[in-house]
Amino acid sequence: MRDKTLDFDLTPESATTPDSVADELDALHLTINMQRLDVLGEARAQYPQEEQDWDKVKDVITRLYQDEGLTLVELQRNLLKHHNFKATTKQWKSRITRWGLSKNNRQHEAEAVLLKKQARKVQGKETKFSVRGRNVDIARIQRYAKRKRLDLSSIDEASSPIVRAMQTIRWQTPSPQPGLLNDASRHSMRLFDSIAAFVDGTLGEGHPLAGEIWRNTPFNADKARAPFMSSIHSAQHFQDLERYDLAFLFWRRAFRALEGVIQTWNRATITYLLRRMRVLEWKGNADVLRRFRAYINQYAVVAFSKQDPRFTLIKALAETDTTSLSVSNCVLDQLVFRGGEWQDLAFEERTFVDALELEHDANLPVDEFVAGIEEADRRFGYHDSRTCRCVLDRTRVLSKRGYHNRAERFAYGMLQRANGLADPGARHCYRFYGFIWMALSQYELGKFDEAEFNALEALRSNEEFAKINNTRASASEYFWELLELLQKLAEQDGNKQKEAIWKGRLQEVEDEVVAEDKQANPDFYRKQRH
Repeated sequence: MRDKTLDFDLTPESATTPDSVADELDALHLTINMQRLDVLGEARAQYPQEEQDWDKVKDVITRLYQDEGLTLVELQRNLLKHHNFKATTKQWKSRITRWGLSKNNRQHEAEAVLLKKQARKVQGKETKFSVRGRNVDIARIQRYAKRKRLDLSSIDEASSPIVRAMQTIRWQTPSPQPGLLNDASRHSMRLFDSIAAFVDGTLGEGHPLAGEIWRNTPFNADKARAPFMSSIHSAQHFQDLERYDLAFLFWRRAFRALEGVIQTWNRATITYLLRRMRVLEWKGNADVLRRFRAYINQYAVVAFSKQDPRFTLIKALAETDTTSLSVSNCVLDQLVFRGGEWQDLAFEERTFVDALELEHDANLPVDEFVAGIEEADRRFGYHDSRTCRCVLDRTRVLSKRGYHNRAERFAYGMLQRANGLADPGARHCYRFYGFIWMALSQYELGKFDEAEFNALEALRSNEEFAKINNTRASASEYFWELLELLQKLAEQDGNKQKEAIWKGRLQEVEDEVVAEDKQANPDFYRKQRH
């Protein structure tokens, strides 16, 4: 029987030592002496434990795999022999996918670069490109396009492959002139106009446009957004798993929830909409993004018609080709610098914006962002839901970037802060987040006993949170991931009975949400039958 005592060790784990490859060396007919040398070399090789381990060999992997065309097996052997670097096949495939090195991506990236070059040439702009941090030789891309007989006029720029390829591309633009930000702050702009600039992509014309910061309403206070946030997270989760039936089901649920969200017209809501819109752009959901923008436009009209005095315009400079996030950061930095009543709100909002950027761009360093927890403690206090939110954002980034040891420690810190929250709903909410991120990190680190213990604690905290808020436990963010983790842990332990229980629970929840969707969308299912 497993020991259910929480044995939490903050010291880094020693790396797993790989097995000998003597059998493989025999198969290659090497000499006895050569076998000994290679076996000793491999014994010293360690599996990557942190993101830095991969970062050290990223350029080599990119060159060998994508530029020189090595197969995955050849790549693994090359890195082991010349760099003493070894990883499991699963780790290799996951890393290649995360870095976008799949060889199927090459044509779409070439098309995306040429489309962007063509668009900027019409504007009279010369552009230097990079793909995943590496400079692009335009002449080489053009030769590739000629060899492949690519026809740019026949390419759908809104198609998912092109949108995804655009996410990996960066292009160089002039830096803004000093002093323009202050000049921009002297101009006024109506709320609807500035939101429209975010929505329909007119940022980037080199003109001063308004960025939005809204005050008074705390980000987590709007309970009407909870079903929306949970649904949109679940939709993206199932889309990543290529379970498109459930993904579209949750998109429909998100849009239904959004109708209620629009009526609340506060800063927190519209800030969240803009953030989610940016995430949709990253994920390549072109069709959903168009509908999402329509909702944001609708919201903007409602907010503007209310003449809400809480909406205060803060000006920012939108340099050519900037995005809503970079404009937001520009505004937020100014507010933090100015201090006063805006400072704490700006810090909280900037934390979320930074987290999104760090999750999206693996080349951005995380150290400065992670160090911001002390500032959150100082601003809001150790036992404060805003501090917990800041820790949660940092934990999520560390886990997504592969820093599982650090993510585990941060999740534990979030749990300690959550235990002191006065509001029982917030306390159980952040206890749930703390336990589940500890469990997810420990699973990646091979600490299966601790992972199971914390996953079960997360389940209990989620049930308490649901009781307090009079909602279903299955409506929480990360609930699906929690059940999937428990199923994987049972499978890892060889416990068929537990595995069947969690698999059955997942099926129950799926049946539940499908039944709800059928009731809410009878026309959709009627059309499907015909």
